[in-house]
Amino acid sequence: MKTIKLLALLAAVLSFAACEKNNDTVRHERDIEYMEYTADRWTPDYSRSTNTVHLTTEGEFDTLLGRFCDDAREGYKVALRNAYRNAKGAKEASSYSSDNRQDMKAWMRQKVDEGNTVTVYYDSQNSLWHGSADITALHPGTCYTGTLVFIESDPSYWGLKVSKDSTFRLVKGGCFITTNRTFKINGKPCHLGDTVTLCGELHTGWDSYNDYFYLLLDRTGEQDPSRPIPLYEGSKNGYNILMTLDENHHLMYCTSTFGDQTWQGKIGGGKFRYEETDQTDSLGNPVIMVYNDAMGTQAPFSMEQRNSTTLVLRDLTAIDTTDPTSHTLGEITLHRTYYVYETWVCDTLGFNIVIHYYTEHIIKYEDSHGWSSSPFYVNCATPFEAGAFDANMWDYFIYSTTNNRVDFNTEYIYDIDEHGHDEIILTPVNTPAGCLESYVFRNIY
Repeated sequence: MKTIKLLALLAAVLSFAACEKNNDTVRHERDIEYMEYTADRWTPDYSRSTNTVHLTTEGEFDTLLGRFCDDAREGYKVALRNAYRNAKGAKEASSYSSDNRQDMKAWMRQKVDEGNTVTVYYDSQNSLWHGSADITALHPGTCYTGTLVFIESDPSYWGLKVSKDSTFRLVKGGCFITTNRTFKINGKPCHLGDTVTLCGELHTGWDSYNDYFYLLLDRTGEQDPSRPIPLYEGSKNGYNILMTLDENHHLMYCTSTFGDQTWQGKIGGGKFRYEETDQTDSLGNPVIMVYNDAMGTQAPFSMEQRNSTTLVLRDLTAIDTTDPTSHTLGEITLHRTYYVYETWVCDTLGFNIVIHYYTEHIIKYEDSHGWSSSPFYVNCATPFEAGAFDANMWDYFIYSTTNNRVDFNTEYIYDIDEHGHDEIILTPVNTPAGCLESYVFRNIY
């Protein structure tokens, strides 16, 4: 549906000349980066919804702005900016409302040409277009200095008061940072009234009462936002594997339902690092050496990138790729998934327990699910099993294969540091804790 909408939009832009011939002769090149998302999700998914269109004339831009106004009336919220123009006119965020389509288009044109990011939605009850303009949205890494305040709600949120009239709500991991959870900056706990500097992306949100600005803190870490860490999934012989592949640091974070623990130590479940070699396999694909530092083992694999979304891994330690008891992964095809999974790792004492947690249902306040790995190589038990589980937030896991239930006391720690890692401390209750009293997991971005 999104592809059809994009093609229709481009077709409308390119065919504008039939009704806007005068504007067609006025050349003004722009690269407009835009996002469209519906009102049932207050924050967009940037990895899937960002598009860029190259415009060469004023007429094309006018048609595009008209299309965005129409899309807003259909229930979309639209954010756009000139991708290669820095802000020069606006000194602070501004807003505008109008029931006149032409007036709204003129305001949008002015603000975009000044270098602002413009966000527009339509209020059907009052028949008004509402727009906001700021100089930082869609542009990661802008920093603000202000005072930490509480924004009263149920529960209350952390906010950053940057001026007498401007307070930003703080968002991380798709959620407001609530005051009942620990909030740190570079490992130091924050307190009401502290003066701090936070870097992130400024956006406009809305609720049933008013519009507001929120500061998205997810992209302040060392991970290049233009190269998000991809998550791949694959299946073989009725078993599944999920792999978060951090190509920047040559790390793999894996969970799987394969029961053969002999090869699990190679690449099946846990955190692995890999190094490139100058060798290739018989098909000409590059060979990598994968290391399990927790077990002190290594194994060669070839990695074939068939396209931008398909990855084939071949275990070069054995030839048999069909026998599930052959103690080898053999060959497995992994496809990049765009489901909303978070990757968490507990590497205390070298355990390398990995959890892939499905977060889409958290937003909808429904039960969720995930996958975890089990450190079978340690000489004490842990409450975590290798395989899939159902969950209610992080309160408990019910493992699908064994039907075992593990309840947790959970502490969330939002730490805005140079790496951007949050932490969740899981303390088992009514279940033997095993190796540790509590397990500290950090988020991999």
